[in-house]
Amino acid sequence: MKVITETAEHCFLNFLDKLNKNPSGWVAFTFPFSKKLQHDVVMRGRLAIQEELKRADLEATAFLEKMQPVCVGFTNLVTYRFADNDILLMCRPKDEAEQKKVKEAFQKLSKNDSDCVGSYGHLTKDLYIFQKLADHKLLSAKKIEAYMELANEDVVASLPLRRNKREQPLVLVVEDDRFSSSYITGFLKDYDVVVARTGEEAILKYIEEAPDAVFLDVHLPGLNGHQVLQAIKGMDSEAFVVMLSVDTVQSSIMAASRNGAISYLKKPFSRERVLNTLRLSPFIRDSIGVLPYSVTQTSGRL
Repeated sequence: MKVITETAEHCFLNFLDKLNKNPSGWVAFTFPFSKKLQHDVVMRGRLAIQEELKRADLEATAFLEKMQPVCVGFTNLVTYRFADNDILLMCRPKDEAEQKKVKEAFQKLSKNDSDCVGSYGHLTKDLYIFQKLADHKLLSAKKIEAYMELANEDVVASLPLRRNKREQPLVLVVEDDRFSSSYITGFLKDYDVVVARTGEEAILKYIEEAPDAVFLDVHLPGLNGHQVLQAIKGMDSEAFVVMLSVDTVQSSIMAASRNGAISYLKKPFSRERVLNTLRLSPFIRDSIGVLPYSVTQTSGRL
């Protein structure tokens, strides 16, 4: 049984695109091993990340070994193992007898791992669901990439060194809404600005850029703002992070404070509020010639 692992997410997306005109007869079953990878557990530390990723890899590998003899003879068999270790098998049974065999195989494999309940679907009626799954797998691959970077001790240790070497302050804006992103970056014309659209991308951008300040939206696709904050503060305790949200739910504010956010700004916010909050960053406040706006009020801190 051939298993597609290299850029499996993109291969799956392309495969669905080819089947779009004629998905009839194709069936698929998925086993979501990624659900066992708990963010809170991973964030316990670098060793926890390595252990969890290794555990997930071993479980998926063992499952594939069990799957191989069960799926012998399936017509047009295609198997994907995604970066997050989710496994998806697709085939096109040639007749009712093979279709029955496929369902029996799915039931047997599901019993082999009661902690990882699979799902069975027909592309004829569920094509949209699988197209959404393909999009999710691309995002999930970014999350695994972010976890692997977080587990790299040398890369994480170099964050303060790289930040201190930079002459011009850099701000990371994490916002999935393009209007909101343009709104806040418009206030930061005198700064270098990097933008991330998802929580996973935010972690990777933080590691890559070592920013002096972060404006982080709470509501993001994939990892949410609180999970991203947890990851950033876990690798860089000095990180200056300001949370952004359209609401001021007390539990969200308390979670932001508990995880190390310096402030919590409710949308919409003024240019003055953004710049005055930014000046609380010790990495920017001590810089020379980069503060374009005079202080007229004090930003609230958590």
